[in-house]
Amino acid sequence: MLRALGLSEYNLKDVDGRLVGKSSGFFNHIADQPDVTMIDHIVTPTWQEKMILHYGVQIRPNLHHWRMASLMNPAAFRSRSRWLEEKLAAYDGNYDFIIQLHTLQAPGTRFRERPYVIITDNTYQMSRRYWPEWTPARGPNVHNQWIKQEKEVYNNALALLTYSDFARRSIIDDYDVSPDRVHTVGVGSRFIAQEIDPKKYQSKTALFVGYDFKRKGGLELLEAWKLVRQQIPDAKLQIVGVNTPVEDVDGVDWLGRISDHKQVQQLFKDAALFAMPSLFEPFGLVFIEAMGMGVPCVALNFGSTPEIIEHEKTGLLVEPKNVPALAEAIVYMLTHPEEAQRMGQIGQNYVSETYSWEAVGGRVMDKIHAALERE
Repeated sequence: MLRALGLSEYNLKDVDGRLVGKSSGFFNHIADQPDVTMIDHIVTPTWQEKMILHYGVQIRPNLHHWRMASLMNPAAFRSRSRWLEEKLAAYDGNYDFIIQLHTLQAPGTRFRERPYVIITDNTYQMSRRYWPEWTPARGPNVHNQWIKQEKEVYNNALALLTYSDFARRSIIDDYDVSPDRVHTVGVGSRFIAQEIDPKKYQSKTALFVGYDFKRKGGLELLEAWKLVRQQIPDAKLQIVGVNTPVEDVDGVDWLGRISDHKQVQQLFKDAALFAMPSLFEPFGLVFIEAMGMGVPCVALNFGSTPEIIEHEKTGLLVEPKNVPALAEAIVYMLTHPEEAQRMGQIGQNYVSETYSWEAVGGRVMDKIHAALERE
């Protein structure tokens, strides 16, 4: 029986023996394996709890930039690694491998001596290249320190499992990791419909779900929606994730942040279309959730998104910075319900087969077993 120990920065909670929270499916599926037991799960400290007060982080006028500067800081990386070392030392000899989500820290300061697998959707270099707001400028030395630490964690791992080929290519190309140690496994969907009501595609209702409104392309979507309403006066756009309306636009319902997953699932169930022209998406889990509920997607032909959405098969992809094309794609989907239904059904089948937690977890365990056998 293999013994696994989980590490994550997400605040996962144990509810009746199952972890609940972001990306908890990875750990739950491992725990379900007949030949694996999950001995424990350690949550690493957040930026608020640990490093801001102790490691000289520069306070910035922009709170978001301050948070990211605090989080993506080499000193904070080392702080979290030292904190983990104290926790991990108590488990030494009691596990066969560690599975860690992301690389905001190393698996302790003695990570080179430990067997571990990394699962991640993003790298520092991807953020720096495509969304610099996540890597606030502090001089090349600071960037290089972080990259050096991240690279060492990657190169000492038994295996690296990524949500997307987009992230896999970055780990290989930006960090000089051997391709045979980096594998794309995806991530599982919370929402997969058992049946789809074909009437929903007649509703002319589009849905957007995203808390990081700017990065998720919300501003571009609002501009496109103004053009959509000129052609479809009764079209409705529901926006989840923004508590205060960004702009008063006809036909837009600002639903705020919704923590109830069942309520979000119902919105997907009723929507004719999911539209999110995200400017940088390490992996668009929300596209998987929409497709799992039979909702075709309109998005940008960029980053990991084309790996998820197949143009004219499960949705429509448009080029970045082309608001008229975005509006045209939305109009087409809302005025061709039979096409929306066709794409929605294909998407639901695809997610059921490829992005259920059973399918994703199977790929994860195959790679972990192979890595342990090589060790």
